[in-house]
Amino acid sequence: MFTKSEFKMLRERIMTVLKAVEYDMSVEFEDGNIRYDKNTATLQLHIYKNNKADAERLEFERLCQSYNLKPEDYRSSVVVGKGKVYTLVAINPKARAYPFVLEDHEGNRYKVSDHYVIKTLQKESV
Repeated sequence: MFTKSEFKMLRERIMTVLKAVEYDMSVEFEDGNIRYDKNTATLQLHIYKNNKADAERLEFERLCQSYNLKPEDYRSSVVVGKGKVYTLVAINPKARAYPFVLEDHEGNRYKVSDHYVIKTLQKESV
């Protein structure tokens, strides 16, 4: 039977081994959820051609007009609440309620609603 600590160690070792492949193949790997039962485990693995930032930028450019945004809005600053600044880094069209992804200066990501981001960016461009 697997334990959480075994999963953590296994995930770290897998991602370490994949770092060499990233360089050789010009791809970027990102680990996802682990699902497991008594004797088996499944690790979700995302593979990005070139790197994740390029993939997100291209996806943003493809989808931005659907939300009345411009390609230049990618990586724009968005001020939230009491002045905390985030960067607009992605659009997830499958997330209807919270399709935009903001990132803080530490790399933490947050999903937010489309009307909030659109309103904030339109205010800045006026």
